[in-house]
Amino acid sequence: MSGTLTLNLDQLKSAIKECNIEEKIELVNYLENETFEVRFRNLLSILNTSDLTLDEITKEVEAVR
Repeated sequence: MSGTLTLNLDQLKSAIKECNIEEKIELVNYLENETFEVRFRNLLSILNTSDLTLDEITKEVEAVR
């Protein structure tokens, strides 16, 4: 027999507090894998440099030197 368990976020957080460190690490790895695509797309949108000109990039490089 199978069933479904529904938890709200606070209940989930409470359940996670009961986990040992190895289980928490496994959960972190799982969540990293589950959210990788979204996080990667967000990073790409932040790093989008199409608005920068070569002159602006050169000036920034010179300022850092």
